[in-house]
Amino acid sequence: MSRTNVVGVLLALSLGLSLVLVSNMHESQLPSWLGWMSKVVTMVPTPELRCDDPQQLPPTKLKKMTIVHQLNNMNDWMMKQAVITTQFELQNAEAENWMAPFVGQKVQMTAAGTVMAGTSMEGFDEKDIDISEDGKRLVIHLAPTKLYDPQIDERLTYAKVENGVFVSNEDVRLSEAARLQAVNNIKDEACKSTLLQDAAERTKVNLEKLITSFNPALESVDVVIDAGTCSVSQ
Repeated sequence: MSRTNVVGVLLALSLGLSLVLVSNMHESQLPSWLGWMSKVVTMVPTPELRCDDPQQLPPTKLKKMTIVHQLNNMNDWMMKQAVITTQFELQNAEAENWMAPFVGQKVQMTAAGTVMAGTSMEGFDEKDIDISEDGKRLVIHLAPTKLYDPQIDERLTYAKVENGVFVSNEDVRLSEAARLQAVNNIKDEACKSTLLQDAAERTKVNLEKLITSFNPALESVDVVIDAGTCSVSQ
């Protein structure tokens, strides 16, 4: 063994012996240079114990306000729409400028409109949410579905005069009275249909799936929503 290797071995043995002495002697008994070494040794930080496995981390408690925020971004999933067509006879043909050539004749109007049915989130807050103590079961209470005013589609509006003349949508311009009659007729047809019930079922199914996907720790989600009621105008 060369002299250099021998010196290295001796230095390593000396350092090891010093560390043993440091760990077994009181600080008052240590020489000044060994006392300084003990302080250096004790200053080495202890490695932090971490758990990076998500299955071993404590579950985060689901908050009601989290559900409120999630639902406020799901309005499109709470609506059901239908296109409804109605026919009615103009009662005051002379009031329609485009009707001037047909005054005195029966005019059958056909108008179509889009009707939306769904629940309103106005006033919805944490009081409408129930979360079990273990955070695994969620119940959401929503307002009953309702009908919104139809939007008349001018592209699907036309007229037929009793003499067989057809007036296309490009020439028909509904007066306020005719438009109101079309809106009321379409709303009545929607009221007599299953649109409100369909909207309630669609909302329940969609929200239960979406809330579960956003909060996988939940074992059950129940959205409580009833079909609203409406009355047909006379």
